[in-house]
Amino acid sequence: MPNETAVKYALPIHVTMVDVRTVGASGGWIARVTAAGLLEVGPERAGAHPGPICCRRGGVDPTISDANLLLGRLDPGRLRSVAAGTARDRMAAVFEGRLGQPLGLDAVGAVEAVIHLANVKLAGAIRMVSASLGSDPHEFVLRGFGWAGPLHASALARELGFQRIRVPCPPGIANAVGCVATDLRHDFVTTLNTPIDTQFLGQTHLLRVARDGPVTDRETLRARFADAYFARFRVELGEGQTAVVNANCSVTGERHGLDLSTLIDPAGRKATLAPDHQHRGRRCLTRSPFRSSRRDWPRSATRWTFRFRAWPSRR
Repeated sequence: MPNETAVKYALPIHVTMVDVRTVGASGGWIARVTAAGLLEVGPERAGAHPGPICCRRGGVDPTISDANLLLGRLDPGRLRSVAAGTARDRMAAVFEGRLGQPLGLDAVGAVEAVIHLANVKLAGAIRMVSASLGSDPHEFVLRGFGWAGPLHASALARELGFQRIRVPCPPGIANAVGCVATDLRHDFVTTLNTPIDTQFLGQTHLLRVARDGPVTDRETLRARFADAYFARFRVELGEGQTAVVNANCSVTGERHGLDLSTLIDPAGRKATLAPDHQHRGRRCLTRSPFRSSRRDWPRSATRWTFRFRAWPSRR
């Protein structure tokens, strides 16, 4: 949990808060060709009403959800939000007429361009977050949640160099489950007037230095701060003076465990699934006892999270 953020004009605010930086592509994002002849996806949205064309509530604008449906990545037989009997030919005509013709593409090319541009936007947002934190995506697991996250996770992993993808199942309620399952926590902070939020004198940003036990000498604290500073900014400032600004204490109240048995779908414990839904070019190991919105990959019921390992197939 960070203890610093910034508002406009890079004005720092030293307030402890949950570090949430939204990286997402709404299924309702509208795709259009601008007056300059460029393809644009979002941030305008079709919303719940009228929604994407595939919902058949009066929507007329091509969206990411429509593109995923036309590419066969959404199964209308398993998604309640997708109207039965959605006219794919009419949707394809919309993509070709509204997007393809101005760009010199056919319907398939226009659909793929929409998904590619959405992935580029997502990748750019992740790069900004990782760069600001001094983090290398190779060292992290990419988690795809929400109903759209898993659809874009593989492309983002290839683009950014993530080695592993993890998808909670069902992904659409991952945020809700996290809200009700997370332990309650209250932070207490006392400001000190003498030179364990720490900073180099003359700088505005603070770094929180963890303590495994009592710290009785300045050199130990300074060494830990130097390590934390290098991990965050990849810079060593040598013998610069440091100052302890805040002492922090957190109190955590544990919640009782959740019963997730109602999410288990016995039909999900199949060793193999419909081969016509499987992708070529990647092999995936999936482990989940829960219901999935797609039937793509073989799985065995061991844990409640997906673990994908993908590599190019030999043809």
